[in-house]
Amino acid sequence: MILSGGVGFALGFVSSVLVPSIIGFFVIFLGAIVGGFIGEIVSRVSRRKRSLGIAIITGSGFVLGAFFFFARDVVEFMNAGLTIAEAIRVVRFPLWSMVYAIVASLAAGARLTW
Repeated sequence: MILSGGVGFALGFVSSVLVPSIIGFFVIFLGAIVGGFIGEIVSRVSRRKRSLGIAIITGSGFVLGAFFFFARDVVEFMNAGLTIAEAIRVVRFPLWSMVYAIVASLAAGARLTW
């Protein structure tokens, strides 16, 4: 189960770097497709075991991995002397990236529970 969380975190981080927030609304569809692939990868890593626990751990790891990319930028600006509010304003919260992460984690969870 821990391995599924690690896989979810790594894939969440990598895909949040690769998915541009420029495509806007279409990240919903892309998130569903990528989530299905992530669910399949985690299913193979866990030897085709399916459970609600694996789905929750994978989805949580994926969202944390995607959020880690945003939080890293905020911390870099805070180290430069900005406050948290100023750093978030400079980085601009990636709304579509978070929508993508949530849709992908839900699709991966659906793949791991059915």
